[in-house]
This record gives sequence, C-alpha cells and structure tokens, in this order.
Amino acid sequence: MKDKRVQKQTIWNKNRMLERMLNNPSTIKTILDFFLQDVPIQIETLSISIENSDWDQIKFLSHSIKGSALNVSGEALWLTASSIEQQAFERNIDEINSLYPQLVENYTDLEKQLTDYLETLNCTEDNTDL
Repeated sequence: MKDKRVQKQTIWNKNRMLERMLNNPSTIKTILDFFLQDVPIQIETLSISIENSDWDQIKFLSHSIKGSALNVSGEALWLTASSIEQQAFERNIDEINSLYPQLVENYTDLEKQLTDYLETLNCTEDNTDL
C-alpha cells in the first residue's frame, strides 16, 4: 500500500529549486545533469541492498537519495527516501519493500519533469545564440 503522505506531495517544486540555485541556468543545468546521472545508480544499488537486508547500505543510500532530492526540490522523492531511511533504522523490511516501488515511481515522475525543464533551458540557450 502506498504511503498517503507521499501521494499528496508535490513531485517537483520548480520555484523552490530556482530560488535555491539563485535562478542561475548554468548551475541548474549542472546540478540537474548530475542528479539525473547519479540517482538512478543509487536507486538500483538500494534495490540490491534491500534484497540483501544490508541495513547500513539502506540507511546510507536512502539518506543520499533524500539529500539529492532536496537539492533539486523533488519533494515526493525526498519524502519517500526519508520514510525508507526511517524504516531502515527500525529494520522494517516489509515497510521498506512496500515503499521502494513508490520511490522508483517518484523518481520516474521527477526525472520526466526535470528532463522536460532541461529541454526548455537548452532551447533558451540555443535561441540566445541567434
């Protein structure tokens, strides 16, 4: 069952991210590119750690995903990663297993929004060169 708190969260708070990154297109592009390259690897590694009940790795990776999500204002991903981290401290593998698909879904939704936004940034940069 999905965590209802996670379902109600905003996938991406664009305005908060723009404010956090001082509305600097170069900074935004760098951070979003890194996020989109790094977080899928962390999520895949988290899956393996969950399968192995590697509590230290689950805590570390969920904390890392949580921080990455916060950097780009991915609120739903942040909340789900936070929930997984908390459940890892409680060694509640059943709850972690129920939250993991939500984490993947939150990332997929966020990835789509960030990719679309990066495309608009690239188009804006292309038009300024004309």
